[in-house]
Amino acid sequence: EDAGATPRSMAQKFGAAYLGALPLDPLLQRACDAGRSLVDEFPEAASAGPFGAMVDALLAALPEAS
Repeated sequence: EDAGATPRSMAQKFGAAYLGALPLDPLLQRACDAGRSLVDEFPEAASAGPFGAMVDALLAALPEAS
């Protein structure tokens, strides 16, 4: 396997959309472990902004409902 592969290059290789990156954030881990919303529980978290941007990118990539 390619040890130098990045998430962006892997998405390109498999024809998938690259939605962005999240910083390593203990508050994100805490929210996930608790099954809670990161942005509701920890809006000040370092990963809250990038997570919101990833959600926006995902929603933009989805086909519109008819």
